[in-house]
Amino acid sequence: MFDFRYHALSLVAVFLALGLGIVLGATIGDSLVSEANRDLRSSLRDDVVKARRDAREAREGSERRDELIETALPELVEDLLAGDRVAVVSLGAIPDQVEASAREGIEEAGGSVDSVSELPLPEALEGVTEPEAAEARGRRLGVAIVRGGRPLRRLEGEDPGAFRGEAEGASEAVLYRQPPGEDRSPERTRLERSFADGLVRGLDSEATTVVGVERASTDPSQVSFFEDRGISSIDDVETAAGRIALALVLDGAPRARYGLKGSAERPIPEL
Repeated sequence: MFDFRYHALSLVAVFLALGLGIVLGATIGDSLVSEANRDLRSSLRDDVVKARRDAREAREGSERRDELIETALPELVEDLLAGDRVAVVSLGAIPDQVEASAREGIEEAGGSVDSVSELPLPEALEGVTEPEAAEARGRRLGVAIVRGGRPLRRLEGEDPGAFRGEAEGASEAVLYRQPPGEDRSPERTRLERSFADGLVRGLDSEATTVVGVERASTDPSQVSFFEDRGISSIDDVETAAGRIALALVLDGAPRARYGLKGSAERPIPEL
């Protein structure tokens, strides 16, 4: 028969075994967790290194592409716009980079900038309260900008900051639209839309080609605005590819969305 001491020793042995198991389990668990953490850190480090390498290679590839395009640009656009005079028009303030890029693209193809017109909104609609009147004002301005001469010089005299250039008359027009603010009232939105519609109609009625431009960084993009008004667009005018596209479109390339954004149909027109 088992006595009390035997039971006591048995219980002690059981508790020792349990304690040893807990200690061993914790030790092994800590070891497994530590090893898993090391593997995870190593994997993440490898992923970061690979991502940086891929980004560097993509950037270098893009730079080499841009260098190649820049080198080929003069021959691709040479004399495409020889003798042409182009009006540069902006709905709102035109960024220096956009104006400079448009001018460079035109001059590289042998053309010249006839005038630069910045039509600040809502100032351009001062005194206008009806969409029909806004459309009519926009159309008159568009016609005057392309025709040049006395009407545009008169406007330049009234607001030298908005109209500048020789204003001898243009055969093509480049249009930029400053992304409108989000705080416009519905009435102001309708007036500005009607004014823009009239402006594009006026430009289009006198110029052989009207093309909308923006920078790759323009946000929100205005490509849909240009498309809704039936004109081509170039969404990366500050790049060499954008300047090639500009020259080709002004020279009569088919209407389309050109550039690098997701909305573009192709980078440049067919050569």
